[in-house]
Amino acid sequence: MDIPIIQLINVVEKELSQLPIGLQEHIYRTRILSRKIAESHGAETEKCDLGASAHDIARHWTENKLITEARRLGLDITEVENDEPLLLHGPIGAHWLRNKLDCSDLEIVSAVNYHTTGRPEMSQVEKIVFIADKIEPQKIKKYPELGSIMDIVMDDLDGAILRYLALRIRSILANEGVVHPRALETWNWLILKRSSCQ
Repeated sequence: MDIPIIQLINVVEKELSQLPIGLQEHIYRTRILSRKIAESHGAETEKCDLGASAHDIARHWTENKLITEARRLGLDITEVENDEPLLLHGPIGAHWLRNKLDCSDLEIVSAVNYHTTGRPEMSQVEKIVFIADKIEPQKIKKYPELGSIMDIVMDDLDGAILRYLALRIRSILANEGVVHPRALETWNWLILKRSSCQ
């Protein structure tokens, strides 16, 4: 039997109370923004709220713990993730949501899994959780250039994600960092999707 989303949110909230305060506050802001974006786009607010609630459940783990747990769970670890284990907190959180909490809604599980990189063929819920995490108010305060994304997100979800990816990828390249292939695939998918609609 499927567990109601509101019940899953209650269980996740108990787990959130154990997280570092700064992370709890980030998740709270992400949840509020995800609901606002969902309402603006006619998406299911509860699904977005659950995805936003669970997205950073393993964000505070050490790199060693993330790698160890990912291996224990049998998750595929890319070369980029091996170099930057923090990227594994999404897949680990998704596994927890699916297998420990018995969340049968794979759209929500996927939103948690891919919230750091995005992915081609993202659903509306996945897009909302992805972008809400990136542009919650404290992140805009820290990185004012993200403010331009907030200006368009309520009207143009894909455009907001493209703008974020452009800023993020440019920043990584400027610092001679490694861009996760899935982020590039997400960029390409959205660009091609956009050009096919024109």
